[in-house]
Amino acid sequence: METPPVDEEYDFADIFPTCKHDFDREIKNLDSEYEDHCISISGQLNNDRNTEFIKPCQKLIQYLKYIKKEYLAGIHIQSCKYFSYILKNELLNVKKTCDSTEECYKKLYDTYETKSDGIDVCKKHIEEFNENIFKKFQNLDSLYENFYKFTNKKEERENTKCHFGIECSEKYNEHIKLCHQASNIGFCKALDKFKDTYNNHMKDESKCENVPRYLYSPFGTERRRTFSISLITMFATSTILFTVYKVNGILL
Repeated sequence: METPPVDEEYDFADIFPTCKHDFDREIKNLDSEYEDHCISISGQLNNDRNTEFIKPCQKLIQYLKYIKKEYLAGIHIQSCKYFSYILKNELLNVKKTCDSTEECYKKLYDTYETKSDGIDVCKKHIEEFNENIFKKFQNLDSLYENFYKFTNKKEERENTKCHFGIECSEKYNEHIKLCHQASNIGFCKALDKFKDTYNNHMKDESKCENVPRYLYSPFGTERRRTFSISLITMFATSTILFTVYKVNGILL
């Protein structure tokens, strides 16, 4: 298991949106291929008391097999970080017999019968997130989830679609408050990437008039620039009005 960095240094680069997109794609057409394996795994994790982990287990195994293919290309570490988050998040809803994400993951791949499938691919890269980092994962995951619903072309109900866009902007503006403290740099960089994705989409979005067209950078430069332009405009307007008033006064 890797030692996680402190909150401010945690690197979300390439996790969002890349890993989330990969995960969502891989589980999209999930079938019952791993159901028998997951019945056994669920039994190990909660002593056969229930079956609520079976469906999440199938998703996790599907994603692990995808990560195994990524491992061959040497680009799997960020995927394992996202897997660590998904596993921890799913385990919140399970009365489990394991205490840590790493221990639960070990039970998962030890119980899985087909060792050649390589679902232990993340065993050297599993992470134990503290609550602050885990919350940031949840916030980013939810942010992109709403954005994908907002941009989904299959969503025919305009009011529902636009609601997701409004929720995106509201959550984003709430999250960037952390960035005003000159810390949480990794989280803020991830938010900045989301801002670019959102703004690019809104250039062509024409249906949702009530959805904000533009998100400001979490680092504040755009907001300061807009404020400065406003001040310059106000000063120039005041100067012109004063000059006109003075000239008119002389003429009178």
